[in-house]
Amino acid sequence: MPDHTGISKIIDKVTNVGKDKGKDDGCTNWIVVQIKNLKDSSTTKQTVVGASAGLLTGYATGKLGRTVGYMIGGTILLVNIANRAGYIKINWNEMNSDIEQAKKELGKKAEKELPKLLEKAKDFVSENIVLAGSYIGGFLIGLSSS
Repeated sequence: MPDHTGISKIIDKVTNVGKDKGKDDGCTNWIVVQIKNLKDSSTTKQTVVGASAGLLTGYATGKLGRTVGYMIGGTILLVNIANRAGYIKINWNEMNSDIEQAKKELGKKAEKELPKLLEKAKDFVSENIVLAGSYIGGFLIGLSSS
């Protein structure tokens, strides 16, 4: 039976991002304060800030997504070529077993955490409809222009 402790540690790190209990870096609190202050600002300011943030993240997502896609695709091609040429030997049974284990663990975590995350997102959007709407619009424009 393969050892899945490495996969468990990776999944724990990914699902616990930003949840360091007892660690306060100040950045998260600053962002929360700024968003709360923005909630009391004018509609115009909320629209400009939301659209600007959306535009920047949309553009960055488009550029990074394309780059990551090339990297992952190229890696898959190189690994397959190296495997076929005999430079490396891949234990497909162990790899499939590891993938299935990771899917199970990730599914359990998602089942537990996803409803809370969706509820928080719904609350944020309903409280900041102007900001969220302009962010989405800016994101789509930035994504399409990348």
